[in-house]
Amino acid sequence: MDVKFEQDSIEKISKEIGGIEYKAKRIFQQAVNRTMTKAVEYEREAVRKRYVISAGGEIDLWKQIRKKSATYSNPVGQIISSSTMNRMSSFLVTPRRLAHGAGRPAAYRGKVLRDSPTEQVKGFMVRFRSGREEFVHRVDGKKYETPKLLAERLAKKLDPTKIEPLYSPATPFMAAKGWAGDDSEVQKKTAELLEKNIRKQIDRFLKARDS
Repeated sequence: MDVKFEQDSIEKISKEIGGIEYKAKRIFQQAVNRTMTKAVEYEREAVRKRYVISAGGEIDLWKQIRKKSATYSNPVGQIISSSTMNRMSSFLVTPRRLAHGAGRPAAYRGKVLRDSPTEQVKGFMVRFRSGREEFVHRVDGKKYETPKLLAERLAKKLDPTKIEPLYSPATPFMAAKGWAGDDSEVQKKTAELLEKNIRKQIDRFLKARDS
């Protein structure tokens, strides 16, 4: 997501500091970068408020939502978000316990959006040999392709249908929802902070110049 601000800001800064355009660009760049550091925090918090992210999940917002700094020649800040589809186990699943056979719950419930009700989800919790726990479902028409695994399950009279993790929205999609819209709280707070940071950088420059 590109975070673009009013391009006339540089002109306004230049006039206030006596027409020194190259300094105005540097002031603007520094203000944008200071702002973007906080804007990324705003964005992460917006995602946390909108989605029910499990403490035991694999979503690392610190790594998946970050900033790309503005440069002198291109003073545009960017919020970069990257990830594959997130697993359902990274959100709310209840009951969140492993069980087999008759001990398995009749139904599991889950939700991704904080403001939505929990819904019944077709699947169950498993622990893979790696130790990782996942919420999975059986894939109709697909069986284990590895002969050894298939033979083991048939020998134990277990269902040979292949299981796969259930997936939910990727982090870039989640982050875009937090930034989108003219009434976005993230955009409003970012714009207000930029004005404050521009003011601080101008005052710092003028104080150094006049000292």
